[in-house]
Amino acid sequence: MSDEAGGDGANEAEVLPRYLRTNPRQLPCAAELVSLSPSLAPVPWLPEGFYSMDRAVSLQSTEAYQGGRVHGMDASSAVPVLALGLRKGDHALDMCCAPGGKMLLAADLLWKLGGGEVTGVDASAARLSTARSLLRRSGADNCRLVLADATRWRPGPDSGEGQWWEGGVPLCAANPRKFRRQLAKLLASDTLPVTGVHLVEPESGALRSAHKYSKRCSGLSAEAPTSTPAPVGFSAVLVDAECTSEGHVRHLREGQKRRRDDTEEAAEQLVELQRALLSNGYKLLRPGGTLVYSTCSFQERQNEGVVRHLLETEPEAVLADPLHPHVCNHDTQHSTESLVRTQWSEGPRPPCQPGSLPHTLYFTPKHSSTSGLFVAKLQKRQQSRP
Repeated sequence: MSDEAGGDGANEAEVLPRYLRTNPRQLPCAAELVSLSPSLAPVPWLPEGFYSMDRAVSLQSTEAYQGGRVHGMDASSAVPVLALGLRKGDHALDMCCAPGGKMLLAADLLWKLGGGEVTGVDASAARLSTARSLLRRSGADNCRLVLADATRWRPGPDSGEGQWWEGGVPLCAANPRKFRRQLAKLLASDTLPVTGVHLVEPESGALRSAHKYSKRCSGLSAEAPTSTPAPVGFSAVLVDAECTSEGHVRHLREGQKRRRDDTEEAAEQLVELQRALLSNGYKLLRPGGTLVYSTCSFQERQNEGVVRHLLETEPEAVLADPLHPHVCNHDTQHSTESLVRTQWSEGPRPPCQPGSLPHTLYFTPKHSSTSGLFVAKLQKRQQSRP
């Protein structure tokens, strides 16, 4: 798809709706929803709880937003998460999780399905802090946050003892001032480990380091659970990769100028980063699992080109339809297929356009009335026996 696929960004930024979704853990009352805007309306091609309204409304100034009962989220951004086909008990990975909107949606879906957790990895401490604040405001307690280079991150080894995330550097995340000093020192030394810096205690969501959490667990009684086994690959992986962002509503005005200033060398480096993120995400995916790759770029080399490179290097990778979230052997009664099956098979389908690879999709401001987004869904086939 060409860079101009989004149309006249400056004009479209003014007319695109603002989108939001409700927090299933602490739903707003009907009167509070209605009070947000007279233009509030359900998004017909998304599950219950997604709404559009006039862009002039300042969502962040409302009590519903400040209380964590609603979250701002573009309608197109929900599709990569729904395409994962999450099921009860899944352990999902968000490779570039900050500022946290997609990660929180995955965590909320697993909570609604009856169990499961999300590990979020990001290389930016500032953006990860934003994600941490979002999780706290929403009450999500089934997420782990990890500060790490997602192109090479690995969970800690499964030794059968302790926690698989114990390899994280012990930082005092419960004390913001001390944490900032420790983190600045760590980053200045350029010694960020493969296993990353872990910021959120998995069971309670408390802001603790892995080191403090393991020390606290060591004092528990024998009957209490003291460890979580390392996942043998993640059942679902989301790679929402860094990109030139020309499809994002915030960049519709400035994106064209910014891309003209980019050098070819910088563009190639970005593609290499995207390939590395997708490659590592695929390595962390268990056989039979689902990976979704997305960007808010319209450039084919950042989208189909990156996916094509993975397909050429990983023979077990196959493309699948993002709008059909069912995965073989999943219990559809306890999976996100049950949440979107009616909308996407019997009702309105998302207003997207096909990419140049089979099953890949584009959302554009011009045709979708959303921010721009590219979506590709891949599955790792079970290796056949010789």
